[in-house]
Amino acid sequence: MAREPGYVVPIEAAGVYFGMRGMQNGRFVIDLEGQAILSLPGIRYGLALKPGVTKAQAQKLQSLLNELCNQYFAGFLDRVNDEEFQQWLFEGYDIAGYLNPSRQLGPGDEIGRDPFAYDSK
Repeated sequence: MAREPGYVVPIEAAGVYFGMRGMQNGRFVIDLEGQAILSLPGIRYGLALKPGVTKAQAQKLQSLLNELCNQYFAGFLDRVNDEEFQQWLFEGYDIAGYLNPSRQLGPGDEIGRDPFAYDSK
């Protein structure tokens, strides 16, 4: 019996809201803003919309996302037959201290912190 794909570490979720901005090339971007995934600090996520999407379409998508979504999640896939990947993943978590149950949160790890507060708009 084949093993079903799963996650090798718990899925982490964080609160999110969606911003929208235009880029210099005329395309629009939807930015995920709010909390950071604790094990992935310093990473910003967003959606680059296709060329030709109008500002009205981008605003409608932003509005729907804000209405319907309040969290995003991340989790590493369980690559069962990839021992090198699993070793790399666990070493990374160990080095970061995430496998240590007594680990105290450090700068950038605070739950509820807005990781993009320093960005100028």
